[in-house]
Amino acid sequence: MSLFLSKNKIGFFGGVILLCATSCITAKELILSEQPRYRLNTESTSEQVEPYTFIYGPVDKVKHEISFTRSVKLFGKIYRRTYETPTDIGRIEAFGRYRSELLDKGGEILFECEGRDCGRATIWGNEIFKERELSTIDKKQSFLAGTVQVDGAQKLISVYVVERANRRVFAHIVEVAPESNIKFATNSNIDSKLARDGIVHIEGVIPNQDGKLSNESIVELRRIAREQLTAFTDESIYVVCHLAGSLSSEELVANSQVCAETISALLAEEAGFEILAFGVGPFAPLDGVAQSRIELIIPKLLPRD
Repeated sequence: MSLFLSKNKIGFFGGVILLCATSCITAKELILSEQPRYRLNTESTSEQVEPYTFIYGPVDKVKHEISFTRSVKLFGKIYRRTYETPTDIGRIEAFGRYRSELLDKGGEILFECEGRDCGRATIWGNEIFKERELSTIDKKQSFLAGTVQVDGAQKLISVYVVERANRRVFAHIVEVAPESNIKFATNSNIDSKLARDGIVHIEGVIPNQDGKLSNESIVELRRIAREQLTAFTDESIYVVCHLAGSLSSEELVANSQVCAETISALLAEEAGFEILAFGVGPFAPLDGVAQSRIELIIPKLLPRD
């Protein structure tokens, strides 16, 4: 028999009580480290592999059923913990610390959101994570889902941070060790990157120097438009086509405009609103090198000095 009572840091094994110095899960096993002065509220660890739905998109409810745009069902061992932050550390700072730590450890963010872009807070707190401390309003939530390799093994991470009506801040961390590696779609977080930075590079979609695209690229662009661009109806989105190659600069510019117009038309068809086109040929190099690529840009969201 095994039982963990994390609030009191007590482990009970076959009638023998063991006191754990900090937690019954050692610090070495944590992907995201315990933060100074944070108070551990709850934790749980699955001793056996169990089924789990890893969500990396916003959530909603349709006809009484929870709905999410992107998720993967898997089997793995799961470690969950909920902290209350010190009163001098707010939601944005707490979330930023976890985000930075994940990236510093070589992790990749698959999806992140703020406020209403995450979907309904009641669904996250009550129905997905099932922690009453996570009860909040939609605009007081932050979420990210990510993946990282640790000693050759994949780990999946969810971070959900809320500020409650009484201004107390709670952070819920889920770390999953999947039974087998999970392959995620390359462009799984186009929407969150575009909303945050105003610009995003569409990976794996590389136009030829004549501006034409492979069938695989067209299928991927249509998927992105359907799944990730419909929330930007009120924004002016530009498709920017960059082309490099042996053709003259004038030809590359002309072909890049045709490329951008072709992509904007198919994205608009799937997303349901106008998307603008801009071809720059080889005149916007990346790190000093002309590279063929496709970017989506919302000019008003670009950072300014």
